[in-house]
Amino acid sequence: MWRPVGGLRSIGVWLAADEADLHINVLDTLPLRPWMSIAVTALQPHPNDPGQW
Repeated sequence: MWRPVGGLRSIGVWLAADEADLHINVLDTLPLRPWMSIAVTALQPHPNDPGQW
């Protein structure tokens, strides 16, 4: 996670099977989740990505 300089929001990148998996297993477990506004943007694989870990 990181926060852009001078910004009021943070940006994070997580790997999940789908958006439901991301919400249930990651985002909903964050301690401050009740006070957070979350927007999810799916990313496309990069052509040089060696694959799943």
